[in-house]
Amino acid sequence: MRSFDQTWFSLLGIADEGQLLKNLAAIQQDLIQGKFARYVAQEAWAYAYAAYYLPTNYPKFDFLLGHLSPALRQQLPTMQLIDFGCGPGTFSLAWQDAFGENARCFLLDRSSTMLQVAQKILKGLYPNRQNYFFTKLTDLAAQLTSGPRCLFFGHSLIEMAHELNWPSIFKLLKPEVILLIEPGTKGSFQNLKAWRPWPQEHGFKMVYPCLGPHSCPITGDDWCHQVLHYTQPPLWQRLGQKLGLDRNELPLIAQAWVKNTYDDGFKETRPAAAALAPDAVQVGRLMRVWGEDKAYFRWQLCGPHEARFILPKVEIAKRHLSKEQQKAYQHLASGSLIYFKVLKINGNQTWRIEVLKVE
Repeated sequence: MRSFDQTWFSLLGIADEGQLLKNLAAIQQDLIQGKFARYVAQEAWAYAYAAYYLPTNYPKFDFLLGHLSPALRQQLPTMQLIDFGCGPGTFSLAWQDAFGENARCFLLDRSSTMLQVAQKILKGLYPNRQNYFFTKLTDLAAQLTSGPRCLFFGHSLIEMAHELNWPSIFKLLKPEVILLIEPGTKGSFQNLKAWRPWPQEHGFKMVYPCLGPHSCPITGDDWCHQVLHYTQPPLWQRLGQKLGLDRNELPLIAQAWVKNTYDDGFKETRPAAAALAPDAVQVGRLMRVWGEDKAYFRWQLCGPHEARFILPKVEIAKRHLSKEQQKAYQHLASGSLIYFKVLKINGNQTWRIEVLKVE
């Protein structure tokens, strides 16, 4: 994974830290209010956004790769990346860094200003790599070659999910894989849940984070997300302190979808949903930590059970855990995959479980 330092600012031509902070403060206010038009249109703001947010969002790509099956990770380097709503090129840069000189990235953004920033970054770092830049979807599609394609949304899908013609996009781009990384907020989750039928209707199944094809059990004001714990480089730590931002704990929603016809390359080795019987291995995603006391860790999981997803609350007795395990569980992030056995169903319908493995 790339390391970022002062040379990043030099690449972007940023020399005045005071002005950078002013621009970032204004951008932050717009982001809080859900306003996206100004920072993608004004050149100074676009470069300020790339200077601060690209390095702090970049690790999310490595996080997503780490949660994909080995078969899927092996296939990705052979695919053409379609970076839809690429912004400053955050995830195309991460793709190039991860997959090397044969990587092919097709970047699309309706903001010519953001596309200019992406060109400056990718051509500056990789002048001889295959990176192509477009403001029109039809122009991009015309340049794609035969072979597998990965459609990628990085902090862009929630901004345009309701305005795009999804049947046309799937027909035009013909992706085999869809990857997305969006902010880990309730609003993002609700928008993605509303978008979810589109890939399903066009022959895709989610392989991360959901553990099966069943409908989402989350209702009301609840939402599902992951959390990336990451120590930012010292310069970004200092900028974050001046801006009042903590970017060391990054909530995100990451998903991976594959075509149903592409199954042979992406077979999972996880156990199927099992009955709540002794010694039956269960599997679930950690949704949230409910609490901890001297005796137990308490979590809520999401996992398959009898052809549906359920949201069991579970407890893990500390007396059976080593100090190392207890320390690890105290820092366990939402989205972790938990293999377990049910030891007891308590009167309040919580499950007492034995954790077998965490991924």
